[in-house]
Amino acid sequence: MQVPYNWLKTYIDFPYTPKELSHKFTMAGLEVENLEYLGKGLEDIKIGKIVEIDNHPNADKLKICKVDIGDKVLQMITGAPNVRVDIKVPVAEVGVTLPTGMEIEETKLRGKVSEGMICSKDELGLQEERASGIMILPDTAQVGERFVEFQGLDEYVLDLDLTPNYARCLGLLGIAREVKAMLAEPSEIDKPKIEIKEDRSDPIEDKAAIKIEDEELCPRYAGRVIKDVKIKPSPMWMQRRLKAAGIRPINNIVDITNYVLLEYNQPLHAFDLGNIKDGKIIVRRAKENEKVITLDEVERTLDQETLVITDPEKIIAVAGVMGAENSEVTRKTTDIFLEAAYFEPTSIRRTARKLGLPSEASHRFERGVDIKRVIEAGNRAAYLMQQYAEGTVAKGVLDNYPLPYQDNIIEVSLAKINRLLGISLEKDKIEEMLKRLEIEVVKKAEDLLKVKVPSYRNDMEQDADVIEEIARIYGYNNIPTTRPKTNEVGQRTRKQKIEKQIKNLMNSAGLDEIITFSLTGPQDYKDLMLPDDHRYKNWVSIKNPLNKAFGLLRTSLLPGLIDSMATNAKRQIEEVKYFETGRTFLNQGHRKRPLENTKLAAGSMGAGQDIWDQDASDFYYLKGALEELFARLDLTDQIEFVRGDEVFMHPGRTADILYKGVKIGVLGELKPKIIDNYDLKDRTAVTEIDLTTIFEEVKIGDYLFEMLPKYPAVDRDLAIKISEDVPVMEVLNLINNTDDTILKETELFDIYQGEQIPEGQKSIAFKLLFQALDRTLTDQEVNEVVNNIVNKLESEYEAEIRKK
Repeated sequence: MQVPYNWLKTYIDFPYTPKELSHKFTMAGLEVENLEYLGKGLEDIKIGKIVEIDNHPNADKLKICKVDIGDKVLQMITGAPNVRVDIKVPVAEVGVTLPTGMEIEETKLRGKVSEGMICSKDELGLQEERASGIMILPDTAQVGERFVEFQGLDEYVLDLDLTPNYARCLGLLGIAREVKAMLAEPSEIDKPKIEIKEDRSDPIEDKAAIKIEDEELCPRYAGRVIKDVKIKPSPMWMQRRLKAAGIRPINNIVDITNYVLLEYNQPLHAFDLGNIKDGKIIVRRAKENEKVITLDEVERTLDQETLVITDPEKIIAVAGVMGAENSEVTRKTTDIFLEAAYFEPTSIRRTARKLGLPSEASHRFERGVDIKRVIEAGNRAAYLMQQYAEGTVAKGVLDNYPLPYQDNIIEVSLAKINRLLGISLEKDKIEEMLKRLEIEVVKKAEDLLKVKVPSYRNDMEQDADVIEEIARIYGYNNIPTTRPKTNEVGQRTRKQKIEKQIKNLMNSAGLDEIITFSLTGPQDYKDLMLPDDHRYKNWVSIKNPLNKAFGLLRTSLLPGLIDSMATNAKRQIEEVKYFETGRTFLNQGHRKRPLENTKLAAGSMGAGQDIWDQDASDFYYLKGALEELFARLDLTDQIEFVRGDEVFMHPGRTADILYKGVKIGVLGELKPKIIDNYDLKDRTAVTEIDLTTIFEEVKIGDYLFEMLPKYPAVDRDLAIKISEDVPVMEVLNLINNTDDTILKETELFDIYQGEQIPEGQKSIAFKLLFQALDRTLTDQEVNEVVNNIVNKLESEYEAEIRKK
């Protein structure tokens, strides 16, 4: 809502400057998004009159002009083709800086002095394209007058960012009420002038009639008839105010309806009465697939949920949204039927969205207008048409009001007011503040107030709304700041502590944390080429999504993670390492709540090091990060990586992650086709783990420390040849389970296939670390364990010790 400062002051006198008013509004809950001075850069431009013109002696196309600016006459040189004697023009003196940034200086043009500039529209920033000549002002302009005042640009505009509960402030009278409530000294609002001279010989009943067929959607519909109007431009003062408020002037009739809309927050519509059959207005629902061509010359197909205004033959308007082309006011129009109505807000909102027709009218109707002020707003417009369209107002008003407004009475206790606001207010003080808001106290008891809500305050429904109004007028900045009292010190829950630890560990492994949307769409899963029965397709659907692309709750973190990696890949980012923790939601059907799980997902693309020489650096990078994570969480002994299968991952390059034999996650490279679809690098790898079990199993609390061993460690290298089909993890588990007394650590340090290794086999090498806490180990003790390991490997996997 754009609020012209000077226009607002015509309704109520207040002592605030534009900047002070902006602050007052913001502190009262009406956020001011921007404060703009319309004449910025034009403050020093004056109106001058060209009194004499001579040809330049040294230039054929230049003219030497004498310009009277009131207190002096200046010599200016111009090449404008439309310059002539006795015209009024905008003038910039020496020292003035134009909106374009040009600074006016005294100059010599071909030997003659120019003491300023006669300006064109583009030089004043009033149009973008280059003007063909200087700007010529109407004869009503006064010599020496400030240009901004004559043009109506000496105006500040406050751009209010109004939430839906401030619908009353979509009109200047509503904003004037807010100003009145802010003032320390009582002040009255100057209501707009309404002095209608009706033609008593011509009653409105002889010219028009109203019938409402759906009273729920239209509780009130009123109309007036204005005869013999003359369609012409509206007065300049009205045009200037409309422009300042962001509305383009059209003609006097349309401008008047828009002017009253901005005054009263009451949309009006002017019909050409001559195009309404028999003058009969019918308010009804549209028929299914009924069509109408609206004022924007587009044919609209309607349904039975749409409220329309018709005559006995045709639709003449989509109620509350836009008029029809067949009843538009044109230059040939002589008689006007002026509509002022109240339409049910939800119906208008639904219609405007369905037809894609947001308008100034629908914006107000769908938030609710003042049903009691319908007639007053119509009368104000009729008066202005009488004044500025030379119309004659027919006697009387048609007012079909089947569902009269019922006053809303709200009870609020004094104790609750002071408890919620944390202050101590007396009953009389509260009543005084409510009175400033035009909220009437109809009954007082010892600790209870009954208040009557004004008809324009449709946002007030319960006692909390009344208390909010008291807080606004008291001043949010005057309410003391206190901290909530509690007997407990805030801290993270056990689950939050573990999740924080997991995030820190993933960060330390070199992965960056991302956060993706919990809402997703079918396309995200289609890109993973999932079958219809895949578990990720047990979606929870949103009933009324704003966008189909965000109509589902995610079942996995991977689609969002992969999409984020793809976005970076398309921007030529060479290396991407991401992780995310977040909730997923699985549909359990049978009206059950969705199953919520916290998961960890990670992805790697373009990892630099390939220490295993397997061309799988991303896979092993993620596996290493997970192994370090499990080690830090003290879960390593129960974790296994086994050959797995996942439809969107590369067969043979996928591992299931088991905890105590139960699958908790998956790690693998994406299928080449999926990598191509997302424009990722080859061999991109991802992982996803369900953290539910980890949250239950991880121990947190005091750290346990061990004494450093007094006795030296002994290490042995063990290299074996084994079938290439045997997973290294199985071999590692076998080694670790052979001895739990002196074998302290097993580290894989080499995997090799090539020369000296038979086809179908691979060489794997481990470093074994042996240590005892109470003695120095002998070679015999170590060799005995190593021999047991070798024997098991030979027995289980037909492994051979590699000699060289």
